Amino acid sequence: MYWKLNVINIRYLCVRLRKSWSIKPGFSNHLFFLLLLACYFSTLSAWSGQFQLSPYLDSNVEESLSNPDPTYGLKLRGNLNNQISRPRWRLYGDLLGQTFLDGKFRDERKLVANMEFGFRYALSSRVNLMGRLSHFQKTFYSQSRSYRWTEYGTYLQFSPLHKITTWINYIRKSTAFRSGNTIRFYEDNFEIRGRYTFNPRLSLEGIASSGSIAYKDYEAWDVESDTSLIMLGFDQNDKFLRGLFHFRYQGKLILGIQTGFESVTSNSVIGEFEQMIYRIYLSGRWGSSNFYHLVLQRVNKDYR
Repeated sequence: MYWKLNVINIRYLCVRLRKSWSIKPGFSNHLFFLLLLACYFSTLSAWSGQFQLSPYLDSNVEESLSNPDPTYGLKLRGNLNNQISRPRWRLYGDLLGQTFLDGKFRDERKLVANMEFGFRYALSSRVNLMGRLSHFQKTFYSQSRSYRWTEYGTYLQFSPLHKITTWINYIRKSTAFRSGNTIRFYEDNFEIRGRYTFNPRLSLEGIASSGSIAYKDYEAWDVESDTSLIMLGFDQNDKFLRGLFHFRYQGKLILGIQTGFESVTSNSVIGEFEQMIYRIYLSGRWGSSNFYHLVLQRVNKDYR
């Protein structure tokens, strides 16, 4: 069941939901206040929105490896988005909220929200400055479990030649999840990315990045006598190197080959590893209204 509502109906729906649902205080109330504000602002600008009501089935709601439990429920989804464009710059925003009302397991009822805002400014015909702020959060109504992350990104894009595009990026991300205790970590990532376009159908892309991850309230571990893990009394800190090569052909078929690696050094024995990823994918049209997408992937991950 699906409705596409105009901005006035969306504002009315937000007010009705806020009055009719008894949701615990905290993030949920803040989210609804933000959606109400966005709905009100949508009447004054070119914001567009959608509301979707649909049933769902989940074959393993608790993600159990040995005893999966199926369940069913109702999903409510609301979305607001807008963009403003001028010859040299563009602003955009997107707000998405979803609630899952489980009919069998009350503890699995949850709220999921995702917000993203960004801009693009043309410094010249070949140089663009971009920025992005995004936030994701999952909160359970009847549990203390939650997960959230916030990411800030600044990107400088330039094209020294017609076939070459280069990006220099800095990304800062903070993550926190709570299941009993709260664990937080902060990631700083400096990235260089380049793409060479042989022709409109064939391209080669490479990415190299380096950064660090600093944990809070999560202690580092070591190995004693080659058999036992012991806590070291200080928080874990990681440093990483990542790389990716991506070959892509796009014609009547879309064919891609990717090879990536990641190397992490850490002051904790459980955080140090090396990883290689190999991926081949193939996509195409099957008839007038169907598509197929095939992926073959192999991952080798070796811990210390």
